[in-house]
Amino acid sequence: MNKKQAFGIVLPLALTTFALTYADADAGRYPATRPNLRKVSNYISAVGAGYALGGLTVGTLLYGDVKNDTEIIRMGRNGLLALAGAWTDNYALKFALGRERPPDNDHEGRFWKGKDSFPSGHAMTTFAVASAMAHTKGCPKWVKITSYSVAAAVSFARWGAQRHYPSDILAGATLGYFLGRSVAANH
Repeated sequence: MNKKQAFGIVLPLALTTFALTYADADAGRYPATRPNLRKVSNYISAVGAGYALGGLTVGTLLYGDVKNDTEIIRMGRNGLLALAGAWTDNYALKFALGRERPPDNDHEGRFWKGKDSFPSGHAMTTFAVASAMAHTKGCPKWVKITSYSVAAAVSFARWGAQRHYPSDILAGATLGYFLGRSVAANH
């Protein structure tokens, strides 16, 4: 990361995430009053589960192997590497920060309480896979649009399912995006 990226991208996103934590309590209460939102959000969230993303990346890798297409193989490999990196980084951050989930303790969302809300793992892994595949050389435009659309839907659904606060989602999505780009650029 250079100085321009640090001050032009990372610092504004970090400040926005920090500012969002003050609105998180109110945002965390809203889905509690909307049972249909929670139900639909839980279904959408399943798309970003580890088994679904693992199946997608391994399936892409195998499909590329069957078709003998190195660009598809590279997309699958980059997606799988990004997924593994996002899982590792996400659990390290969750353990270190220990934030409460929205239903815990009247939606206070306090940090260092031994919980696992921050950052959103679904947002981080879906954006890591989407970004890694989308930034792989030769990735079709429709794959880029679809992968980012699915990642955004899964991330938003985590709020609707009352599993994360908006700041958790923003942080997870941002970290996943940059992790995926890094994987695609370096492999």
